[in-house]
Amino acid sequence: MVETLKGFFKQNAKIVTEVEYVASKRFTDENGDPIVWRIRVLTNKELDKLRARFTKKVYEPGTRTAEERMDLTAFTDELLVRTIVFPTLDDMELQNSWGVSNELDLVKAMLNGGELTDLTRAIQEAQGFETGFEDKVKEVKNS
Repeated sequence: MVETLKGFFKQNAKIVTEVEYVASKRFTDENGDPIVWRIRVLTNKELDKLRARFTKKVYEPGTRTAEERMDLTAFTDELLVRTIVFPTLDDMELQNSWGVSNELDLVKAMLNGGELTDLTRAIQEAQGFETGFEDKVKEVKNS
């Protein structure tokens, strides 16, 4: 294998701004085919802002030390509503049909537990969170 930096040049990078995903086979078009959901890929700047929004400094009582803690549930919920492009979660008619009044409640009403978990994983993968650090190290060692 020849090492070259050309593959890292911006003009050679594959840019992905949106991915498609079938969140549930229960939603079908007029032909009976599952309707594809569209997921937006956030930039690093957008992800950093989102992480910062849900990360707080927590001071330990009786000490002068503090640690940062992230509200992972709130972060994941916000990631869901910020990245789903289609269906349009802020559509009032769609929300009314499900008896909800916001985007998060809508997606949670539309999907069952397994579907919601799988969609969350798909959204995380779309953002580039595919494998853990140890898995990537093993990949390099085994190649």
